Amino acid sequence: MSMKKKYIKLNNENLELETFSLPKEYDSKIENNIEDERIQNSKTLHHSFINVFEPYSKLSGKEQKDEGNLIEGKAVENGSPLTDPLFVYPNEKYCEMGISYEETGVFKKLWYGPENINDVPPFFNPSSWMFKVNEFPKYYQYRINKTTRFLILALATIIHLVFTVCFIYLPYISTSENIIPMECNSRMNYPSQNNNICGLNLKNCGPFESTEDQIVRCPALCDRGGWVYAPVTVGDDRIRYQSYVIGETYYRADSFVCAAAYSQKLSPKSYKNSDDKQLAKSSEPGTGKITSGSGKVTTYSATKKKAFTENKILSDSNKYFRDADEVFGGQGKSLISRFFGGCVKIRHVGAQLEFSASNENIDFDSFYPSSFVLEEAPFSASCVDPRFYLLAINVVFFCLVFYFYESIVSFWWLVTEAFWFQAVVMDPAVLIDPRDVTTIAELVSITTQKFLPLCFILYVLYITTIDKTFNDKYVSPIWKLFWLTFFWVGLLNNITFDRLPVDRLTISDLKEQSGGIAATLLLLSIITGSAIIQGYSLWKAGVFRTYFKLYIIFVSGLVLLGLIPGMGLRIHHYILGILLLPGCATRGKLAYILQGVLIGLILNGIARWDYASIIETQSALLRGSAGDAAKPPVLNHTEAEPIAISWSPSSDIASPLNTDFIGYSLLMNDFEVYVGTNTTVTITKIMESNDLAKKLINGALLYEDSVKLYIRVASCDPNDSNKRGDYTNAAVLYYPSGNWTDPLPGVT
Repeated sequence: MSMKKKYIKLNNENLELETFSLPKEYDSKIENNIEDERIQNSKTLHHSFINVFEPYSKLSGKEQKDEGNLIEGKAVENGSPLTDPLFVYPNEKYCEMGISYEETGVFKKLWYGPENINDVPPFFNPSSWMFKVNEFPKYYQYRINKTTRFLILALATIIHLVFTVCFIYLPYISTSENIIPMECNSRMNYPSQNNNICGLNLKNCGPFESTEDQIVRCPALCDRGGWVYAPVTVGDDRIRYQSYVIGETYYRADSFVCAAAYSQKLSPKSYKNSDDKQLAKSSEPGTGKITSGSGKVTTYSATKKKAFTENKILSDSNKYFRDADEVFGGQGKSLISRFFGGCVKIRHVGAQLEFSASNENIDFDSFYPSSFVLEEAPFSASCVDPRFYLLAINVVFFCLVFYFYESIVSFWWLVTEAFWFQAVVMDPAVLIDPRDVTTIAELVSITTQKFLPLCFILYVLYITTIDKTFNDKYVSPIWKLFWLTFFWVGLLNNITFDRLPVDRLTISDLKEQSGGIAATLLLLSIITGSAIIQGYSLWKAGVFRTYFKLYIIFVSGLVLLGLIPGMGLRIHHYILGILLLPGCATRGKLAYILQGVLIGLILNGIARWDYASIIETQSALLRGSAGDAAKPPVLNHTEAEPIAISWSPSSDIASPLNTDFIGYSLLMNDFEVYVGTNTTVTITKIMESNDLAKKLINGALLYEDSVKLYIRVASCDPNDSNKRGDYTNAAVLYYPSGNWTDPLPGVT
């Protein structure tokens, strides 16, 4: 009796179903009656079918010689893979143990998985329009030959690169202005906000005043790009997790310029009336009267705006402010755009007596030797940051390639393009000027250095994890687009997860940010829920025990690394992606979502921060803040000498590492005014030996009966301005009354 079975027949031109009859077992008597020599006996043909269509067949237990024990491949029925042996088949482990599933204990069932292994990819009802959308890429792939498809992809890539170059370079062709590119957290002529970086009397920084305006080009995302993440001291305040912008309208010279430009709001009148855009042309020092370019006179209170007269630092001609309606107009436009950046005009205008702020900026209520004011630039064509235009273009290109092309092609094209886009355009690791070829060459060199080892990492992850989900035999193009959507969420970490009030997962850091603990609990809930669901998917796929062992090794390794003396465990987000991705090696919908996010995080972390170490020294964990240098002296004050500042040397100076620290550095209002070996100085002596301090204090006394001074001291090498220990917290001394407030414990 002949056997009838249904097989998929693969023709050279079409993929179609064909039903045909198979002959009986081999019989030599009817051999001469077989007309078609291509038809073999049923057993031979069956084994040939298994070899060709291996993914569509599965042997139950050990390979049997009897044909009846073979699980026969079949076409997908009703568009559903639920009954296909490729996705659902008996768990061989129970056959190896020689017991039935019903006889197995609960713990063994949890360990070895279900009776029938089940790892079903997403599928759609054949009668729905989603099914047609999902199957359309296969039509494209089979109807257009591979050479043509690759030529189309190459052309699309060239067009994409041309758009990128045009958006970056064309704006600069429209102007010959000398524009200074800056980052959101850059300062004009001030290399750092850390303690004594500018030296005695800020001699390494400046200028304090400038007669000519300078044009500064600011990037996008300066609403958060100007935040400081390591503690910084301003006066007696400790600043962290906010933009380092001191003052309002006029800013302390060590403020972040572009962050200040974003914080400065303009009323609608300021960008409708060109006359009101001009800076003040004259002022009357001491009266608080400012005359704008349009001739309107506005009176400011003496406590809000104070200027030094000609025997002090700031002259009348350098007193520049906007009209009060423009400055304090409330909800107006910023000088620069959050998403497209912009240009601003900056001028240094010398010393100010105070830097008051009514918004979220930092308030400083004493003098400082230098300040600057900002104004709209006279042009804007060359100031637009193109990153979000390019992002929109990339979203379109990436969706088309990811939808139409085979998984291996689309994946490697995507990660290559996305990595370079993130590293060069969206969040570059170094500041570049598109008109300066050397800066571009440096960025390309750094990015190439990161890209080559990244390819190896992605290759390992692809063959071990991603290919199980992206196998072209059953991958869903629609769910590939979901993968791509969440890939963007991970790749654009600087505008997605970085916006959450979570810096580092330490209790001290979380408490300093409003909402930090709540955001952390939410993230942990999402991660825990995803881990449980994905763990269940691995269990259904029969591989839970394999991945459980793998993650036991991972966790044990992390614990051992964390126990290394003098080191701190730091799991950067690219490391987190590498650790979690193997657990997403299933075909379910959640695997698409999680893989997309994790691959995006890997690319973002390496593109921006390189291969940061998983263990870091305590000094590196401080991120430049105090706590790792020589301990400061102890400040003392006596009523017998109310204007004297004295201190007791720290025992830490006896350390062999600090043998050069034989002197002391004294900061007044966050800049250095004294370096020497004395342990007691008076304000009078400082004024006699320091002309800058004398001018500032005398100028302030013209407006106030007692000047507020913030005092900090540290041990130092008097012969090397780069060797400074940690400073004390700021004590407050009023001169000449002598009122004194002791500093809080701790270092700065």
